[in-house]
Amino acid sequence: MQFAIRVASCERATLGPHFPTKAAWVLRFVLGSRHNGTPEHEQLEHHFLSSLLSHPQQSSSQARQWLSTVSRSPRHPNPTLLTHRADVDVPKTIPRPVDDGLASHLFGSSVPADVVLTSTSDASINLAALPGLTILFVYPRTAAPGEAVTEEWNNTPGARGCTAEVCHYRDDWSALAALGANAVFGLSVQSTSYQKEVKERLGLPFDLLSDEKLELVKALRLPVLEWQGAPLAKRITLVLADGKVERVWYPVFPPEASSTEVAAWLREKK
Repeated sequence: MQFAIRVASCERATLGPHFPTKAAWVLRFVLGSRHNGTPEHEQLEHHFLSSLLSHPQQSSSQARQWLSTVSRSPRHPNPTLLTHRADVDVPKTIPRPVDDGLASHLFGSSVPADVVLTSTSDASINLAALPGLTILFVYPRTAAPGEAVTEEWNNTPGARGCTAEVCHYRDDWSALAALGANAVFGLSVQSTSYQKEVKERLGLPFDLLSDEKLELVKALRLPVLEWQGAPLAKRITLVLADGKVERVWYPVFPPEASSTEVAAWLREKK
């Protein structure tokens, strides 16, 4: 609780009108962490506080939505405290995708300013206009609840592992923010309504973006996977710096290691 008091005081001094919801966010974290003074918990404190204080622009409505999502997620009451606890296991036998060269043009390219995507918060996101570092991890598709994963999907290089990848980004979200990421987004060509269920079910603290009309896929010429007669975006991770591609991971394998690799790169960059 002493930590909560220290943060609350710092909040009031630095964040002004954002203090009420941000303080609630901090208190929720502290009460859920059962802080016991161990180095691991001290590190969690540091990561969370760094993330909190580096994003004073986060709106009250976003903070409320995050708290609401977390409170309604029985399996993950506090995503900040999770470390690589995926909700699904990825078979070790899935094939490794090969680098087909379809992403070689992306480094240094800029996101077109006229591409605006809808997020799971119903916001219109213009990636070209976002300041600082944005982590954008693109994946083919997450399965619906109860959907059976076919052997054909398992045997398609780069297909299996989307839910696990999303979960690991959830688990590493606060660490990525502490390392300098101003925003984290997942992106697929699935609809916003479909993605909203995913965000709710998995307790995601970040938004997913729908590229259902393949606007960003076509604008950046992202690699595409054909599945059942329809195009899906291949798994690829981009770091955007003020809307310009600064780092590319492609192919991404294993999918559940993507967030760890991005965190390592951010750590080296500091």
